[in-house]
Amino acid sequence: MNAAAAPETTALTVIERARAALAVTPERDQALAQLAAKSTGIVKITNADGYKEVHAARMVLKNERVALEKSGKIARSDAKAFADAVIAEERRLIAFIEPEEKRLQALQDAEDKRIEDEKAAKIRFEAERIGAINQRIDWIRGRVVELAGKPSAEIQEAIRILGGVPLTTDIYAEFLEQARTALTDTIAKLDAMTTLARQNEQVAAALVEQQRVIDEKQADLDRQARERAAKIKEEDDARAAKQKAEDDERAARNKAEDDERARLRRIEEDRVAAANAEAARIEAERVAEARRVEEAAAAERARARQALEGRAEPWSAIAVIRSIASGRIESDDTINPPDFEAFNAIFDTAQTVIDARAELVALDRAPAVIADATEGRR
Repeated sequence: MNAAAAPETTALTVIERARAALAVTPERDQALAQLAAKSTGIVKITNADGYKEVHAARMVLKNERVALEKSGKIARSDAKAFADAVIAEERRLIAFIEPEEKRLQALQDAEDKRIEDEKAAKIRFEAERIGAINQRIDWIRGRVVELAGKPSAEIQEAIRILGGVPLTTDIYAEFLEQARTALTDTIAKLDAMTTLARQNEQVAAALVEQQRVIDEKQADLDRQARERAAKIKEEDDARAAKQKAEDDERAARNKAEDDERARLRRIEEDRVAAANAEAARIEAERVAEARRVEEAAAAERARARQALEGRAEPWSAIAVIRSIASGRIESDDTINPPDFEAFNAIFDTAQTVIDARAELVALDRAPAVIADATEGRR
């Protein structure tokens, strides 16, 4: 439904001119409303026919909208005021149908997105399916690398497992033949690897046996060497023990001798110390005795002087004492009676002096006597 161009007029108001330009009548309004209402019953696209129905209804609305917009553009060219009125009228008219158009557009957009999502999901699913199949085939092929250098028994077990791998179209689909080829090639390679592994194992077993014999011989040689070393060590230990015993005995003997010498040296030192102490004691006694004798002699001389005081011949008495001291006369020779008392006093004094001199001589000789005795003991 296309809008016809309205004849120009200057007697009409701006709004009237705008409505006239767009051929607006109550019937036109009703017709546009009815046109928009025709597709309100479409709420979901469920199939291709429904999609076409939505598209057709939307295109009718779109064409009517485009025709209105075109009429509006023509009408707006008169003047700005007329254009504004036309634009307002245009919008008013479009408001009848634009919401429905947008609703239908949203339905179309949702359906387009659903279709695109389905396509993407199918592509993703297909990629995952193919990837899973390729992964299974790669696992079959990869067994050759994984089992390289493994024992023959382990390779045989892998061959047995591969022999039970199911090859069906449900699993491999269009890649079934590729999977069958990979399995056949892999089993063939593993068979060859098994043969080679068995040969290597036989060689290894022979080498192990050879090494075992060598190890046994070496172990026997080691045992003999250990026995010889143990015997030598035993002999060395015996010699060392004997030498140690002799050394210990010699050390003990030397220690005993050293201890004895030390003991004798201590005894000698103690004896010498005792002799020195005794000599010191005797010397002290001698000095004390000499002092006592000297003091006694002085006292006797004093007493004798007192006794001789007043005598007629004192010097003759002193001569008598000197004669007695020198041994020319004895103390009991005849003496005149008047001098008897004085003579006795003088004689006692002289005898005291003689005895004191004898004691002093003995004390003087004591250190020499002790030294001679000590030397004699040595």
